[in-house]
Amino acid sequence: MNLIFLESVLEMFKKYFFRLDNPFLFVIIIMFLLFFLIYIYSREIINPMKSKHERELLEKESERLKAITAYVNLSNEKERERIARELHDGIGQMITYIKLLLNEMEPEIHSNDKASTKSSKIREVLNSISKDIRSIAMGLKPKILEELGLEPAIRTLVDSISEQHKIHGSFYPFTLTNRYKPEFELNIYRIIQELLNNVAKHSKATEFTLQVFDNENNIGITLNDNGIGFDVQHALNSKEGLGLQSLYQRVQSNNGFIEISSGKNGTEVLVEIIKEENIEHN
Repeated sequence: MNLIFLESVLEMFKKYFFRLDNPFLFVIIIMFLLFFLIYIYSREIINPMKSKHERELLEKESERLKAITAYVNLSNEKERERIARELHDGIGQMITYIKLLLNEMEPEIHSNDKASTKSSKIREVLNSISKDIRSIAMGLKPKILEELGLEPAIRTLVDSISEQHKIHGSFYPFTLTNRYKPEFELNIYRIIQELLNNVAKHSKATEFTLQVFDNENNIGITLNDNGIGFDVQHALNSKEGLGLQSLYQRVQSNNGFIEISSGKNGTEVLVEIIKEENIEHN
């Protein structure tokens, strides 16, 4: 009974609803067309506008992060400069004063063999401390960078790390003769310093090769070592990789590019930093 009733209702619906003179059919067709036009409009106009807005937000966020990174790096450099000055002007001068006192006491000490031996040992220790302080101060605020430029500063850094960590380091500069704005040179130096520190501390390498290119539009840096390698993505996403994360942030905040490939045969790093208007003079 129910089935017969439904069939009769459907028959009446077909007979009266799908007539050309039925106003309801016309209204439904118009509504369908409107919904279709709205759908097309949302796909062709609204979605691209939304995507453009999202891109603009991402660009603003990227610029904000670059500004924050630059501010943090500047604050760190000021703190490094303060500590280097304290080491030089404070502890360095105290050591000099102790040496002067030893010189004044030299006639009295010379007559006593035990005192003379101890005096010689004290001088050795003081000289060793002075050397360490100079090394630390140079790492904190490299004077050679300000006075002579990138190539001598990088060469000194490579030699220092090679000697300190017993790693055979080779440095090959290519047309690295221009002088740049101080903050640009310092950023290049810090990037290379962080790369070499990572090799010294974590790679267990016995040798590394550093190349720095002064190209037309950028400074190119390549670093290869024969160490044990590491998982790059894991380091970037873990608390243990803060140094690597800081390196990436420094490179990116200077409109640069960095790529690291690492495996059991060693690690290769490629960095490019755009020069833009940073050339100061030849």
